Amino acid sequence: MSSDAQMNAVLRAWREGVRGKERRTFRLEERIELRLQAIERRMRRIRIPLDDWEIRQFIFIKQGATKDIDKDWRPFRVGDTWGGPDVSAYFKKSFVIPKELDGKPITMLLFLGGDSLVSVNGVPHHGLDIFRSEFQLTPRAEAGEKCDLLVESYVYWHGGEPNIHTFETSELVWVDPDIHAAYWDFRAAVKLFALNNLDPSLRAFLEKNVWEPLKLVPVD
Repeated sequence: MSSDAQMNAVLRAWREGVRGKERRTFRLEERIELRLQAIERRMRRIRIPLDDWEIRQFIFIKQGATKDIDKDWRPFRVGDTWGGPDVSAYFKKSFVIPKELDGKPITMLLFLGGDSLVSVNGVPHHGLDIFRSEFQLTPRAEAGEKCDLLVESYVYWHGGEPNIHTFETSELVWVDPDIHAAYWDFRAAVKLFALNNLDPSLRAFLEKNVWEPLKLVPVD
């Protein structure tokens, strides 16, 4: 299973578990979801894997005090696992912007599990968790520019989830801005379906006007 499919499977399981919709509505949402996934795949026009990270795990004791699990940095790749009860970890990666991304706004896909803070070139930049696995790295990339990433992660983002996580994906991506805008417009409208007190006439309007254009999207 691809890293995108793994992430989507996690998100779909959560959406399906919390909604409990009647069968008619769920079947429509399922068809919509398949087409939104197809749009999402198409909006990522250039994808460059970014592997070969390093990791150092530790236990946080208090501000300024930690207990090392890894005494030094060690190699860490996509597909590897990390974590354990109450474990935190640092992940780091340095790379150079490739020429095919020169001048483009660059998004990074990074799915580690847990609750994370990404710093870029020493500056806190973006938070990550199971529902947030991408962020804009730069609005305009410059080929040859060096980028140093440091991610601090805690194994839990909420109560009750596993304490062992798999490093699912790490990619630099150029996202088509028009497809991206359309995707999130549709996604915002679909989120309204989860409202239990949504007015029936509004629901009917949304279902019709979301489904009519989306049904034209081919599903791979």
